[in-house]
Amino acid sequence: MHMRSNPNGSIPLFARVLAAAIVFSASVCSTLAAPPEGKGKGGGGGEKDSPPVQYSVTVLQNTLGGSKLYVVDMNDSLEIVGGQRNPDDESRAFVYTPDQGVVDLNSVVTAEQSDGWVMVSAMAINELGQITGRATKDGETRPYTLDLYGLAPPPHLSLRPTPSGASWSEGMEINNLGEIVARYQDDLPPMPRILNWHN
Repeated sequence: MHMRSNPNGSIPLFARVLAAAIVFSASVCSTLAAPPEGKGKGGGGGEKDSPPVQYSVTVLQNTLGGSKLYVVDMNDSLEIVGGQRNPDDESRAFVYTPDQGVVDLNSVVTAEQSDGWVMVSAMAINELGQITGRATKDGETRPYTLDLYGLAPPPHLSLRPTPSGASWSEGMEINNLGEIVARYQDDLPPMPRILNWHN
């Protein structure tokens, strides 16, 4: 997972979002202040105090009625991807945007596009709003890419092939060229393997 740095500070933005998801379980929004430099143990007696740094903490809500939601990756536009559970404890991929909140990725593509495939995980999002993760259909799993902001709506879903004999596969990372790294598992030997797709 990424730990993208905040250009205005030293604490990664993703760390703040992850901390919020872990610490707050209810619908709580708050602002936290970091202690000024020079205060407390080890602060140094002669250093000049700096003003506190403010942090906005946003709690992401499960929109499917389940009990779990997890975040995995975030881009510089504060778009976040991950997974959430529905009442049947089935995982569904989501994207969070500051404007629209948490959105099930399966709700942004047409039935014709999905052709019965269900996006169950979202593992990475690049700066262009392209997402990769894992999709399932009838017991088969394949990596996918979803372009939220393609040339024409609706968002474009593309399924990637899985090597023969693989029991499952999942897109893990996507760069700004739309190239993805995926993992898959087969039986010889029984361990994850890595694939790289170039456009």
